[in-house]
Amino acid sequence: MLLVDWEGIELPTFQVFKIAPSKVKEKRVQNDTQRHGSSSTKWNRKIRPLQERHNCQIYDDDIEANGGFDSDSE
Repeated sequence: MLLVDWEGIELPTFQVFKIAPSKVKEKRVQNDTQRHGSSSTKWNRKIRPLQERHNCQIYDDDIEANGGFDSDSE
């Protein structure tokens, strides 16, 4: 999704994917706070390289679980 503010300044691209949350509460909290809801395996193998290559942010489908959308987050 592309975002532009009211002055026409383009904000970083972000994508949202449907990812099932972990059934283990501690792991789910860690995934939400450190990896936008993704598992460590998926994050290291697929999502982080995509974010770096395309200068975008990728989230799971429950953005509120990730602390809400923040255009300044990494």
